[in-house]
Amino acid sequence: MSGPQPPAESGTPIQKRISLKTRSGARVSLDVTLADANGRMSALEYLEHLDETIRRKLGDTPVFAGFKGPNPYDRERIEAMIVYIASFHDATFGTFTPGGELPEEERNEFVEIFLLACASVLDGDRLFIDLSRGRIDHHIGTD
Repeated sequence: MSGPQPPAESGTPIQKRISLKTRSGARVSLDVTLADANGRMSALEYLEHLDETIRRKLGDTPVFAGFKGPNPYDRERIEAMIVYIASFHDATFGTFTPGGELPEEERNEFVEIFLLACASVLDGDRLFIDLSRGRIDHHIGTD
């Protein structure tokens, strides 16, 4: 697999499709066009906030809490955090399945923001978060 992508030049749009499959097989997808790679750190900070909030609610001490400036290219850690957040939301609220515990408008808003953040921090143009396998598949290229 290829290493981290260099940030796109300002004004160079980045098109991606990100999909998530729950353990029960439900799927959600989002096509995004990022203006450039400048939102990567903000998206990572949002995901770190979700991770820390979940861990604290579960009585766990967040491993990276209090560190400044998370490494936006620590792919293994970012992917583990994304799978953890998504698995928690899937198991606790059914967030990625229509008719789950969350009101539909709140659910749709969270799914869109979460997938957008994931697309912003993950390399590849077709991304697949598979909760049944606990992994993220990437496709890098234009074919």
